[in-house]
This record gives sequence, C-alpha cells and structure tokens, in this order.
Amino acid sequence: MHLFKKNTLFSFGLILMLNGCGGGESSNVVNVSPASTTVDVFDPAAIGCIVTIGSLTAIELGKGKYSFASELDEGAVVTAQDCKDDLTNAQLPKITGVMQTNGVVISPITTLIVAAASSEVAQTTKITPELLQAATAKIVASLGLGDYEPVNPAKANYVVEALADTIGASTATVAMRAGLAITTLIKAVEISVGATSVDSAVGAIATAIADAGTPVDLTSATSVTSVLTTATNKLDQTIATKVMTAATAVVSSVNAISSTTGKITDAITATKEVSTLLNDATENSIKSIDLLSEITISINSAPTATAVSFSGGNAGRVVVGDTLTGRYTYADDDGDTEGASTYQWLRNDSAISGATLLSYTLVAADSGSAITFQVTPLASTGAISGDAVKLNSLSVNNSVPTASNVSITDDNAGNALAGDNLSGSYNYADIDNDIEGTSRFQWLRDSSTISGATTTTYTLVIADIGTTITFEVTPVASTGEIIGLGMASAILINPTKCILDQPQSTLDTCLLQ
Repeated sequence: MHLFKKNTLFSFGLILMLNGCGGGESSNVVNVSPASTTVDVFDPAAIGCIVTIGSLTAIELGKGKYSFASELDEGAVVTAQDCKDDLTNAQLPKITGVMQTNGVVISPITTLIVAAASSEVAQTTKITPELLQAATAKIVASLGLGDYEPVNPAKANYVVEALADTIGASTATVAMRAGLAITTLIKAVEISVGATSVDSAVGAIATAIADAGTPVDLTSATSVTSVLTTATNKLDQTIATKVMTAATAVVSSVNAISSTTGKITDAITATKEVSTLLNDATENSIKSIDLLSEITISINSAPTATAVSFSGGNAGRVVVGDTLTGRYTYADDDGDTEGASTYQWLRNDSAISGATLLSYTLVAADSGSAITFQVTPLASTGAISGDAVKLNSLSVNNSVPTASNVSITDDNAGNALAGDNLSGSYNYADIDNDIEGTSRFQWLRDSSTISGATTTTYTLVIADIGTTITFEVTPVASTGEIIGLGMASAILINPTKCILDQPQSTLDTCLLQ
C-alpha cells in the first residue's frame, strides 16, 4: 500500500502519503518550498515508482520519498506505475488514489475504489467526494473489511498493525491480506490485457466487486471466477477474452494469498511466491500458469502448540509460593523440528516481566489474580513462528496468615511469682503480603481458657500455682484469607510453699518453682 503525505515521514512500505501545502505536519519535517508537495514512501516500500498526476511527475528523493513541485487539487486522481515492492519483491501494477484535503492513499484497494467511482463519470481525472464515499463504502463492504478506512491517510496504514497481529484476525490483517491478493489480481489482468486496456478491465472488475451485494469470498475459486465473468460482460469481446485467458492465474493467485488465515507473514510468503512467477510472465505464458498448484509446495506450514497446560499447585489449589511448569505438545506438518519456542506467563492477561521460562514461581503480586501460561511454538526451519497459544487462566488462591516463634516472657526474668506479668510474643507472616488485622489472643490454664485473659499480657494469680499456663495467638489478616491457625506456647507452673507468716488468701506474691 502506498500513502502520500506532505512533510511527514513514516516507517513502512506500500503506502505513499501526499499533502498539499498546509497539510498535516509531524515531528519529522522535510524542508520544502511553500509551493511543493512531498511524497513519503513507507520503508520498506515501493521504490522506483513513476508517480504522476496530469502532466506532473514526482521526483524521487531517495529512501522512499518523492516530491511534486506544486499543490494538488482535492479529488484529483494520482497514479503510481513501475513500482517495486521491497516487502514482497513484486513488480506492482498500475495503482491509483484520490487527493483529499489531508492527503491521498494509493493502494490496490484504493485502485478498485477509484475504478468503481470513475465508472460513474465520463472523465477519470477527478472524483467528487460523494462518488468517492459511495465507491469506498461498496468496496469495503464487498471485501468484508469491516471498519477499515482505505482512503483515510490517518488510518489507512494497516501494515504495522497487521505485522504485530499474532492471530491474523484483526481488521488490519484482513485488509492487508486482501490488498496483497488484489495486487496480484490486477497484475495478472494487466499482463493479460496489456497496458492500453488495463484501465477498462480493472474498471469492470471493480464495478463487479462493488455491485456484488454480498461479500466477495476471495478464498473461493467460484466467487472470484464469478467476479471475472460478471466483469467480462461489461468489456469489449477482445478484452474480455484476454481477461478470461488469465482466469486460472488470477483465481489461483488470489486464492493462494487469501487462504492464508494465520499471521500476515504467511500471506506475504505466498505473495512472494506468486510475484516470482508473475514478474516474468507474459501475455502468452500467463495462460498456462496455475499459481495455486505451483506455490502450494513452497509455502511451509507454521508449527503448532496444542494440549497446553501446566503442572503444580497443592492438589489443585494454586497458591503463592507454588512453582508452575508449562506443558504443551509441539507439532509441525512439514516435520520441522522445534527450535527455541518462547514462553510467557501472564497475570490478568498482562505479561509478567521476566516470566519467560517454562516454569514460574507464584509471588505475592499473583494472589487473587488469573495466571496464564502462553507458548509460541518456533520451528528450527521453514515457517518458523507459529501462533501463540494460551492455557485458560487459573486463579491464585489467597493463603491464610501464620504465626510463628510464639513465646512467653516473665517480667522478673527469674522464677515466676504470683503477681508477675507474663508477655506473649510471636511473628506474624502472610505469603500474600496481606497486612495484619486484629489478631486474637487467649491465655489458658491447663488447656482451659482463662476468662478475660485475651490480650498479649497476663498477670499470674494464686490459682495458677501447679498448672500449665499457655499463650495462644490466632493470626488475623486485614484482607484475603483472614483467619489463620492458632499457635501456642506454654510454661509449667509447679506447686510451691507460700510465705508462712501471712494468710494464704492475702498473699500478693508466691514463689512458683
């Protein structure tokens, strides 16, 4: 796709953007005279293009940039010829676009739009906004491109987004796949009918697609053949015959590219194979080219990962601290052995930084989150990268808090006496980093609770003589799994004699041994 734009430098090919003076600016400004219009070709892009409008020819500045010496009128049809696409090595057919206020996009799809709109008027050098809008809506609908905006310079560049699509189902990928297929369609027709008749042939094909009424299935030989048949009914018999002599090449090339339902790199690979044959084809040789049968062998299938799962956890309960290990089955229809497949663990569908090994140990940040294992199978040869596959996420359970190192300290640091103050202490911990709430305390005498003794301190009384005193703590977290298991520590209070010169009932202290 080619996008023309004034004073703007982008980074991908098959799109030229062109603006008149006063057009959209960007941070990458090319200094040109006020009366000129610069053309930026995305890199990698079509190179060596002859870009014209009327009697004006753009000058190639290098690195994909072109420049017109004057401004262009809105609605004017701009043509690019003799281009080579750096991405697919294709010798591109003649393609066209329409100048608008904020630029003009030139692509295989806009070529169909221009041709369909031009069929409604006597002259084809300028298209009204109404005709452009109507033709765009029909072509987009017939090609099943959803909300794609092929003539909008700000949104037409699908290439970067399509290359980043690992599934191959985004609007950008669908549009790019269709664009690659249409390029080969137009190229095959151009070879068959010749340069002087290609405009009328493409116009008839564009009209057939626009007026189809229902989406044209480019993966179906019957559907594409129907388009060609409808188009020939609108053509001179000589041109119609030439179009149909190339029908096998057209149908097979369009099907081969459109049928690559995975990542866009598969469609690019198919286009490269088609281009290898079309670049050297002639009007005579194209009659016998069956591109589908010739490129099927050379398109290597991508590897796959199935039965994705992981092992680990506590009998099905996954908690912080568990180590999970991903598992999957690698396969490649072409027998390509597995290369360095890549792994990614995700937390709530976002990649966990550094978690790119087959195993992953759950951390506190994972508590309460959905953890997913994803594998992207990579082959050592052939079509190297397969589609990323994710295991259905599992929730990480919150763990209860714990208390450890529970102990009792006597304030006199010696033998415990009635009246001494005992202090209970412990270490609180929560593997999920839930902070401590209001933990519970209980002092016990011979395993029975002491009424009212529910703080971390306790003062020994006469009734404690000859018993075992225990301090018990039940850790409580403020969030998550709140209540932990009670933990205790005990001391033995041995029987002892009381001081003899005082009544036992009035003793304030008593030596406990």
